Amino acid sequence: MKDKDLIFELMRRINPRPLTKRVITLAYKSGYDAKSDGITLGGQFEFQGFKLKNPCGVGHDWLYFMGVKNPCINASGDRQITDYSARAWADNWFKIAMYDFGYWAFAFLYWVALRAFAARAWRMHRARNHPCPVDDLPDVR
Repeated sequence: MKDKDLIFELMRRINPRPLTKRVITLAYKSGYDAKSDGITLGGQFEFQGFKLKNPCGVGHDWLYFMGVKNPCINASGDRQITDYSARAWADNWFKIAMYDFGYWAFAFLYWVALRAFAARAWRMHRARNHPCPVDDLPDVR
């Protein structure tokens, strides 16, 4: 069984909200799990034993990446506003996804950490040319 098949089976069993399921499914189908680090500083929770990245972290990273590339969010052309809007969008989704996966005790704490400290982490990712250009990912429409 491949990693993404295990994640899809898990989602079938926990039955998350449709938006949570859709974002994680698209992130894995696009191959973004290879580019994501999952949840950066808090461990991968129960996925670490399987040597898998937490799907909430993979979905968050993919959603942020797609938000930065979204022409509606980037209508102003101001990169700082775009980054802030994309991060807020992805961070709010992440909090909901954490609740859906049963991490209710950590959801708010991780959301606060994302809002407070993730800007620096993403600047470091960008300095290393990460995430990859959108053309490198397969079309999942």
